[in-house]
Amino acid sequence: MNKVILTGNLVREPELQQSAGGKNVTSNSIAVRRDMKDENGEYPTDFVNFVAWGQQAEYIATYGHKGDRMELCGRWQTRTFTDRNGNNRRADECIVEHVTIFSRQEPQKAPAAERGSATAPAPAKTESGTQLAAPMMKPRPAQTPKTIDDDLPF
Repeated sequence: MNKVILTGNLVREPELQQSAGGKNVTSNSIAVRRDMKDENGEYPTDFVNFVAWGQQAEYIATYGHKGDRMELCGRWQTRTFTDRNGNNRRADECIVEHVTIFSRQEPQKAPAAERGSATAPAPAKTESGTQLAAPMMKPRPAQTPKTIDDDLPF
C-alpha cells in the first residue's frame, strides 16, 4: 500500500495553475519537523514537495497561506522527466488526495465592519460551481462532562 501522511507548515504562498488539459493544479512544499533531535540538540526539518489536483488544489490555493499548519494525505510518486536543457531529472513528491488546514496566519488588522462578525470565511466556490469546505479555524470548545446520576440501577 502506498500511503503518505505529512503534517507540517506550508513553505510558499500557493498558486493555482491550469494544466495543458485544463485541470487545476498546485505544487508546493511542506516543512516537516522530525521527532528526534540531531547532534546539535535541534530538530531537523525535511522539505517535502507535493502536488495537488482538482478540488484539493483549489482548496489549498483558496485557504492555504505560507506558514499554515496542515496535514496532507496521499501517495508517494517518483517520476522522471527531461528538463529544458535536455537533462534527465527525477522528482519525488506526494500526490495529495486529502488536505486539512489546521491554522491560518492572523489576518491584517481591519476595522470590525470590514472583518464582519463571522469567525470563519464563507465557503468558496470553484470555477465549476462546486462548493469548497472552509478550513477548521478554531478547535471546538471544551465540552463539560455529563453528570452521572447517583441513582444507578445496578
